[in-house]
Amino acid sequence: MEENYKVSVLIPVYNVSNYIEKCARSVFSQTYQNLEIIFVDDCSPDNSISIIRKALNDFPERKDNTRIISHNRNLGLAAARNTAVKNASGLFIFHLDGDDYIEKNTISRLAELQAKTDADIVSAGIFINEDTIDSRFTEPIYKTRDDMLITMLGGMLHHELCGRLIRRSLYTKNNINAVAGQNYGEGFLALSRLTYYSDKTAQDPTRLYHYVMSPTSYTHSAVGWEKEKNSLIEGEKNLIEVYRFFADKDKKFKSAIRETLLRQIFLRLIRAVETGDKHFFYSQKRLFSKAAEKEITDIAGKKIAFLLRMPGSYFILKNYLHIGRLLTKMTSLTIFTAILINLSL
Repeated sequence: MEENYKVSVLIPVYNVSNYIEKCARSVFSQTYQNLEIIFVDDCSPDNSISIIRKALNDFPERKDNTRIISHNRNLGLAAARNTAVKNASGLFIFHLDGDDYIEKNTISRLAELQAKTDADIVSAGIFINEDTIDSRFTEPIYKTRDDMLITMLGGMLHHELCGRLIRRSLYTKNNINAVAGQNYGEGFLALSRLTYYSDKTAQDPTRLYHYVMSPTSYTHSAVGWEKEKNSLIEGEKNLIEVYRFFADKDKKFKSAIRETLLRQIFLRLIRAVETGDKHFFYSQKRLFSKAAEKEITDIAGKKIAFLLRMPGSYFILKNYLHIGRLLTKMTSLTIFTAILINLSL
């Protein structure tokens, strides 16, 4: 295909020495030549950067268009993404995490589809790699930008930035940045707004992106309840920001994100009961009341609100913990509503 525009591949680097060589080589060996490659060293404590430099020596044709930008201190994934986007100059951006990798024709395929459709966002299919097993993750098929957005807001779409060709002007014209310090769920906050401001999206179901569940990555390194809780809080802050953004938008978008918000808050309440963290439980009750309760008119939301207003709600949920386990497997509020109706009798 004719390569008539530059694509910026943006890679945050932190504690990924076991994975970064495969990641870097998968980018350096892309069949698409018009690439700008930006690594952001977020004060990685290992030798990830030296591994990148060594791998780059095998691809001399990529040296002039590869940069390594270093933070003076560890700022987190969200800030690293912001730094990368700020320094990018390509017409399109492609996010890639330092522990993931892509097929050698990934950028070529996505760019070709973009040229055919004139889409602002082009998404690739993904593999989820965990414990040496490749799990084929299939995103729901969507044909329009609205379909993609509703599916995403409803929690049925892989909502990461990675694996998508994104028109850079969507960031610059709409002042879209990740919230520094809120690293868990940062992709959802950005991607939902990018999709909203896009005119057209396209989807290549071919699995080109390998999403590796690394135990040392930014978002998968939490060990113990306190770290897990901090990640949940960060993710919830981003989720609430998404909810607020769509609060005055089309009703179909607001309804989709409201369902996801209610489900996620309730699942956090269940997690608080499972760990015996009453402080977290009651902080979630207050957060629910402040962020969403006044906006809710549907039956499911009213039942959650009713349950949370009950003085013994913590102990009610503790007694119904087996129901909480069932809820973690649900994607629909249909059964969810029925259970809450029974709980609130």
